[in-house]
Amino acid sequence: MKKYISKILFGFILISFGNSCKKNPIIEPKEISPKDVTGKWIWIATYINGPLGPNNPYTPSNTNTSESLEFSLVKNWKRYYNNSLADSGTFILEHGTYTNPSNAKFVYDQINYYKNGSVLDADWYEIHNDTLIINPGFRDYFTSYNMPYVGGSKRFIKQ
Repeated sequence: MKKYISKILFGFILISFGNSCKKNPIIEPKEISPKDVTGKWIWIATYINGPLGPNNPYTPSNTNTSESLEFSLVKNWKRYYNNSLADSGTFILEHGTYTNPSNAKFVYDQINYYKNGSVLDADWYEIHNDTLIINPGFRDYFTSYNMPYVGGSKRFIKQ
């Protein structure tokens, strides 16, 4: 009887040990693609850090200006100011993460602008429904190509 109980106990230990040694499958992280910016975007507002007022946000109506961005499928971009071509070049999108010295983590999408093969600048962005929001704070920066003010965000609506 002792041998029988010992065998059963030994069997349970083997089964328990065997199950505890199973390795969990390795799950490879999915590569996250940046959100697509292809199309024409019309500027609707620029919010700067500070209290809201007659000039915050800046808008086409209170500045009497217009801006738009165009991004093509073949990775060309154009920037228009008051309906005149102000700048153009090529671009690359990327998705990234950054942890600053205070250990705050930033997950962002980025537009890298190039002109004549050289790096021009970058913007960090999010897209909500049909609105492109450019905000250097998405990457823990203060300024960017389309947001030269210290702090704030610029919004465009897709046409």
